[in-house]
Amino acid sequence: MAGRKVEALEGELGQLKTDFEEKISDFQNQFSSIHEKMDGRFAALEDLMKKMIDDKQKPASSETIGGHGRGGDPNPSRGRENPEVEVLEGDDGMPPLEPLSREELSRGYDRQEAEYVGRREEFYRRGAGFERTQRRGADFERGRADFHSRGADFERIQRRGADFEGRREEIHRRGADFEGNQRRGDDFEGRRGDSFRIGSLRFWGLLRLKEPAVLLRCREEDLELVDGAVHIAKQEYAEKAGVHPPEIIIDNHVYLPSSHGYHDAHGHFCSGGVVLASRDGKIVCENTLDARLEVVFRKKLPEVQESKVASFFPLPTHDDKSTGAPQYQTAESPLHSFRISGNLFTYAMGLRSRRRSLAPPAVFGFLLTVLFFFATLTEARRRFPAIFNFGDSNSDTGGFWAAFPAQRGPNGMTYFKKPAGRATDGRVVLDFLAQALGLPFLSPYLQSIGSNFSHGANFATLASTVLLPNTSLFVSGISPFSLAIQLNQMNEFRERVFEMGTQDNLPSKHIFGKALYTFDIGQNDFTSNLAAIGIEGVKQYLPQVANQIAWTIKDLYNIEARTFMVFNLAPIGCYPAFLTQLPHDNSDLDEYGCMISYNNAVVDYNKLLKETLQQIQSELPNASVIYVDTHSVKLQLYQHPQNYGLKHGTKACCGCGGGAYNYNPQVFCGNNKKIKGIDVTANACSDPQNYVSWDGIHATDAANKIIANAILNGSYFDPVKGGTKPAQEGPVVYRRRAKPPPLEPTAFEVGPLS
Repeated sequence: MAGRKVEALEGELGQLKTDFEEKISDFQNQFSSIHEKMDGRFAALEDLMKKMIDDKQKPASSETIGGHGRGGDPNPSRGRENPEVEVLEGDDGMPPLEPLSREELSRGYDRQEAEYVGRREEFYRRGAGFERTQRRGADFERGRADFHSRGADFERIQRRGADFEGRREEIHRRGADFEGNQRRGDDFEGRRGDSFRIGSLRFWGLLRLKEPAVLLRCREEDLELVDGAVHIAKQEYAEKAGVHPPEIIIDNHVYLPSSHGYHDAHGHFCSGGVVLASRDGKIVCENTLDARLEVVFRKKLPEVQESKVASFFPLPTHDDKSTGAPQYQTAESPLHSFRISGNLFTYAMGLRSRRRSLAPPAVFGFLLTVLFFFATLTEARRRFPAIFNFGDSNSDTGGFWAAFPAQRGPNGMTYFKKPAGRATDGRVVLDFLAQALGLPFLSPYLQSIGSNFSHGANFATLASTVLLPNTSLFVSGISPFSLAIQLNQMNEFRERVFEMGTQDNLPSKHIFGKALYTFDIGQNDFTSNLAAIGIEGVKQYLPQVANQIAWTIKDLYNIEARTFMVFNLAPIGCYPAFLTQLPHDNSDLDEYGCMISYNNAVVDYNKLLKETLQQIQSELPNASVIYVDTHSVKLQLYQHPQNYGLKHGTKACCGCGGGAYNYNPQVFCGNNKKIKGIDVTANACSDPQNYVSWDGIHATDAANKIIANAILNGSYFDPVKGGTKPAQEGPVVYRRRAKPPPLEPTAFEVGPLS
């Protein structure tokens, strides 16, 4: 492309040079013609002057100084009337000419001389102009030569760039080959380790049986490993027991059940190992990993119950005879139930698993949580080393206030003891999710000081929308950082990480394919115009909202993202702010005081969102798209706050006005305003731990903790499955129960959520 530009410029330069040379030639011709004419005139003038001088030197026959050139007049008496001038008359019949006096000749000579001097000066001026033109031509030639030189340099730079791209591609190819070799090495080491474990399990089984011939059963997927480990087990047993190697018969018809399957997540399973039996079947040795871990669990159970760590892992002591629910040693512990502890991580660590080990990480995650306390969190951290979040105020951890610094108390009063960029008294659900995965709180992308992005970034900002806003923040209160802007920020962040390489506060460039990508956004699209255009008006553009989220998932998938968690919308019909502002009548309120029509509209959107995610899942076979039903969790909190240790569902903690909602749309939480001459301040209550709603829109720290634990429980996950792909190609399936279980306060907590 640069070569074509250079050729075009050279053509233009050549045409300009040709035109210039033609003009120079014309000027030279004109100059030569003028010069010749001037020379002729100068010569004629010189001849005339010489003739005048000669005539002056000749003896005159009269007092006249003129003459006609044909001799004197024979009648000298003629013309005496003017003795100064002699009138001459020729003999050719022409009228007589009066001779010129000296004064006239002198004046004529002066005029001719002045004209000559003027023309000479004009000639010199034109000559100087010609020289200037020649100098400009020389400058033009030098400029053209410099342009050609720079064009050659540009072509050299282009060639070097092409060489650099070729080398970079070669490096990437070599890197891919190296990573492939590493994976092959890991697979080989894993299979070798599996072989040794199988051999070891069979060796100890043989020692227990002490039979000359045994029947062996294993999982079908372990059959190849078992065949490879037969010799190892037989030789080791013969050496240790001092007997001949026993006969081992592998059962090729009946197999042990596989791990948690994609079709049935709660059926019988075996994490690996073998079952040995004597030929007559009277003696059976179950030497599976599950059996061995069960033994360890029962052995360690008393120590767990007596240790100080029991405060984090309360065990059921007895059943409540009135409700049948298990009772625990402490009500404030972060882990209330063994049956709950592995659900999220069973799902999370099973996503896209290569399933090459004897025991899937999901099973070990559950058992090791019980036996070794925080091993599950360590494994989860390995599975999801980072979180990248896109959202609004429900998950903003300081992005909005980093862009527009003006936050004041009482936000942050419960947990951080000061404003911390969150629209609540403490933490948001995202904070609890990060904490459960063993990650620090996410730094907002827009925060320039004190941020650490090594474990992800938060692009959410307060008042953000999925669709691009068509008005200003200072007019409508809608944030300029819509989902499309947040996606651009994510792309920019990733490019900078790849450019700058590994640094203390930046993640590894390999982290993007392993991270968890969360979406908690869409509420402002639903509510910002609700009062103006009504439910039916809002429904017109809700498909665009769902599609924009799907398109964003596609864009992230194209930059290696694979695991996505999308939160649906909460029941806004229970929000104190909307109960105060949105038009409704008593017939539209349910028995719990929530607006039925608005909640139904949210349910319709959530259904649309889920269907859209199912479609995107079918288009991205290697992705895991998780639909999280926070709507059901929050609805139960608003309707039955007392069941979870709270007191107030549809009443705001931070507000003013009292009454059923304690919300005034003219005065937001922490602000004061003069209304009808009276200073009004929206203060916080003294017991936010008893409220579901913090400021009429956002949940309290206590409610967010309950919501997060219900999500981490796994009962509100719905991994969407689209199309007709085989189940084994998709993620682990957690079937949603027909009716959500009651949110028992003692069955929530999954991680050490303090």
